[in-house]
Amino acid sequence: MKEMPLKENSQNENSTKRKKTVRLNKYLAMCGLGSRRKVEKLIVEGRVKIDGQVAPGPWVAINSDTKVLVDERTVVPLKKVYIAMNKPRNCVCAVTDARHKTVLDLLPKKLRDYHPFPVGRLDKNSTGLLILTNDGEFANNLIHPRNNITKTYEVVLDKPIAQKDIAKWKKGLRIDRKFIRPKSVKTLAENCCEVEIYEGVKREVRRMAEILGYKVIKLTRTKIGNLQLKTLKEGSFLKLQREELSLMIRNGGVI
Repeated sequence: MKEMPLKENSQNENSTKRKKTVRLNKYLAMCGLGSRRKVEKLIVEGRVKIDGQVAPGPWVAINSDTKVLVDERTVVPLKKVYIAMNKPRNCVCAVTDARHKTVLDLLPKKLRDYHPFPVGRLDKNSTGLLILTNDGEFANNLIHPRNNITKTYEVVLDKPIAQKDIAKWKKGLRIDRKFIRPKSVKTLAENCCEVEIYEGVKREVRRMAEILGYKVIKLTRTKIGNLQLKTLKEGSFLKLQREELSLMIRNGGVI
């Protein structure tokens, strides 16, 4: 579909020049409302208005003069924040939760005011490396399958794992009619292994272990891409710059 034409000020001597535009879904992501996929849901639900009219779709082009409302509230791009956290147990990957402590509760108010959200998720009882940001574009790039950014987990099982089961795990297993094959599975100890995955299927590692007849006692995410969790204490976080974080995920780094 065609993008909405830009507004031009005929009384301005520079009216022939188009102002810089951005697609609506990208703009909403820049406002810290979530990844592009998440904000597109807001648009589909009719909760987004452009200059008083319900937005017809995510492709609409807007500029600095466009007034954008979500749930009747004006939204503007926020200063971007990038946080690496060592998520503790008994904490959920959510912005709000009526029953449980969230990862945002671990941040000071001055950071929460930028409305960061967790990129991807870890189960309540899982620990390890987690990225939080209000940069929807960055979040989308981090989780999009085309970028092949893997996540690595250290998995402690309830009993020693047989080598035949490691071999089965490496070949791949079927979850909810979908065949899932990890990038690698390595034995670290008789009841502990390292699993590197591409997919983002809910509770993927735990479910694969269950299929093989094992119960996961402890699950820790140790790497995102080539960024490795080493010294950051459980429950602690580190504020980073976008370029710095991107470089560590791509080329390697330790926190």
